[in-house]
Amino acid sequence: MDTTELHQAHNEFLDAAAQVADAGGSHLAAPDGEWNFEQILAHVALVDAASLAVVASVAAGANTVFDNR
Repeated sequence: MDTTELHQAHNEFLDAAAQVADAGGSHLAAPDGEWNFEQILAHVALVDAASLAVVASVAAGANTVFDNR
């Protein structure tokens, strides 16, 4: 499986987050009802961690599920 595009998109996302943080982004308010950059970054990190846990379980031969609610 070629994950080049996924890897590139993830790196671009992290670069964008770093640019916002370097610009003092923690004080930037998100529009009403929207997440700020810290919440988006945390969400992506948690989904990545959950995905890695499932992949590790499957690779170990365990029966597992992924619930992204």
